[in-house]
Amino acid sequence: MSMVSYAAGSRYLSLIGGVCMSFYDWYCDLPPASPQTWGEQTDVPESADWYNSTFIMA
Repeated sequence: MSMVSYAAGSRYLSLIGGVCMSFYDWYCDLPPASPQTWGEQTDVPESADWYNSTFIMA
């Protein structure tokens, strides 16, 4: 989604009395209550994450 599309949509939403909480709410790419449940908005996996695993399946 482009920033122009987001800006136009959030402006329209504010004109009709709605409230846009964040970019993620508009884009809808996170499950509901994900930041509240896991404590962070986005967690990007990295190549060293396998060091922290207790079970590796190949």
